[in-house]
Amino acid sequence: ATVVDCVVDRVSTDRAVTADGVAVTAEAWRGAIVPLDAAVNRESAPPFGSKFGAEILAPRSSAAARYLSDRKLTLVNGMHTTLAFATIRDAHAVVPGDLHLAKPSSAGIITREIWHWALARCAILVREHGLDTIKEVHGLDDDDAAFDALTAYARQALERFQLTDDTVARVLGGGVAKRWNGRLAVAESNFRRAVASEDPDVWRFLARNGANGGGVAAGIAKLVDDTTEACLVDYEATGGDDDAC
Repeated sequence: ATVVDCVVDRVSTDRAVTADGVAVTAEAWRGAIVPLDAAVNRESAPPFGSKFGAEILAPRSSAAARYLSDRKLTLVNGMHTTLAFATIRDAHAVVPGDLHLAKPSSAGIITREIWHWALARCAILVREHGLDTIKEVHGLDDDDAAFDALTAYARQALERFQLTDDTVARVLGGGVAKRWNGRLAVAESNFRRAVASEDPDVWRFLARNGANGGGVAAGIAKLVDDTTEACLVDYEATGGDDDAC
């Protein structure tokens, strides 16, 4: 057997294991499957078939595979985490409890704030993977079209969240402090590094979307600061290192 790492891009919100089988509750969007071994992808078509309805993306270079993997983790998992901490903050809570995950278009600051986070995460992808790789994946020659393809994916992810009911506890099931560090705080620091690098593509991407590095950095820093207590409370409950927050 040839075993290939894959990224499955579909939100599953629940599962029930019974004697009759496993029932999985998933979002309406049929999702995408990305086999990540470029050499295998070049040799033959992925053996998933179209009957399951998912889009099959088979990157033919290692750089393209890394980008597609990071794109999903950054703009789906990462933005899910952002929504979860925004929900905690807006509920004046420090633990997930039974909070329902806020929708991206909820009234108030979260609507403006969430797009700053999406732009920051897109800028990180531009910096870390390079515009040439993004153009390769999307089959584009034009820089602005590649920028637009990236933001289109981010908008699609937010639309998916809008149509799917979820809970903060599920999204942060890997650990509140772990997710705060690994998906929230790290994104803020990575964005600051991307801006500080003075990479012209990062600045052109932000300008394309009517944003500037300082404004986006300030916008995302607030959520990190406002949810530090949630990180500390979780570390205290699990016996972790408070200094990590």
